[in-house]
Amino acid sequence: LLFLAGSLCTNTSLTLLAVSFAYLLKAIEPFFTMALVWAVDGTPPSALQFFSLVLASTGLMLTGCAQRAMHTPSRHADAPATDATAGEYAGVVLALLSNLLLQLRNVLNKQLLRPPPTPDVSRRTMSTVPLIVSDTGSPCRNGFALPL
Repeated sequence: LLFLAGSLCTNTSLTLLAVSFAYLLKAIEPFFTMALVWAVDGTPPSALQFFSLVLASTGLMLTGCAQRAMHTPSRHADAPATDATAGEYAGVVLALLSNLLLQLRNVLNKQLLRPPPTPDVSRRTMSTVPLIVSDTGSPCRNGFALPL
C-alpha cells in the first residue's frame, strides 16, 4: 500500500512539476530515511551521517534555487510578478509525500524482516530452570540427582 501511494504521488508530482525539479525533490530521500529510522527504531544518526546529510542537503538547496531562478521568466519593470501556481505547490507536496511514503515502507520492511532476538543461554538463572523433586526427596534437574 505504501509503495502504491508513493508511486502515485511521484507520478502525479511529475505531471505538475518539471521533471528535473521533481527529481531534485526526490533526491532528499536520505533525509526522510534518517528521520524515520530515528523515529521508528530510536537509532540516532552518527555525526558522520549527519554531516554528510547536511552537505548533500546544502547542495540540493543550492541546485534548487539555481534551477528555480533559471526557469523563472524574465520580468519587465511594468510586468506583474508571477508566483508559483497551486499546481506547483501541490507537486512539491506530493513529491515530498512520496519520499515519506516510500522511505516509511523501507523502514517498516526492515523492522518486519529483522530476525527475532535469540535468547542468551548464558544469562539463565537458576529460577528459570525447572526443578524436579525425585522420589528420594532430593531436588534434581532433568532427572539427575543433585547433591545437597
